[in-house]
Amino acid sequence: MKLRKQSKGFYKMSKKRDIDIVAKTLYMEARGEGDHGLQAVACVIVNRYRRKRWYSRINNVRSLANVCLKPYQFSCWNKGDQCDTVLPRLNKESEIWKKCVEFATLAYFDYLPDIVGGADHYFACTVKSTPDWAKKMQFVCKIGNHNFYREV
Repeated sequence: MKLRKQSKGFYKMSKKRDIDIVAKTLYMEARGEGDHGLQAVACVIVNRYRRKRWYSRINNVRSLANVCLKPYQFSCWNKGDQCDTVLPRLNKESEIWKKCVEFATLAYFDYLPDIVGGADHYFACTVKSTPDWAKKMQFVCKIGNHNFYREV
C-alpha cells in the first residue's frame, strides 16, 4: 500500500496487524468462495482504503485494518456475528487460512489486481432482497456468491 505524506505527518500502517485483520475479514466473509472470491473481497477493502471515505482513524492513523473494523461495514465484525463464533475456532494451519493470509499480504503491499472494477461494496446473493444502499450504486460484477457495486 502506498503511503501518502499529509500535512500532519505520514500515515502509517502496522504490517502485522493489517495483514491479520484483513486475513480474518477474508476468512469470515469469503472462505467458501475460492481464490476469486477471496481476491474480490480483498479488492473491496483496498478500494475503500483508496477512496478515503471508508477508512477509520485510530490515533490519526489510516489503515486497512481500520477499514475492516469500522462499525457496520463488514458484518462479520459486528457483535454477535462471526467474530464471536468463527474466530475462536479458526485453524491457522488450514489451507484456507493460508490463502487468506496470502491475499491479505498482496493487498497490504498493493500487488492485488482489482478484479472488481473499483467496487467498494458487496453483498451475498443469499440476501433475500437487494439492500437499499445497493439501489443507489452501479452494479459491477458477480463473483461467486457476492454481487459487487461501486458508488456512481
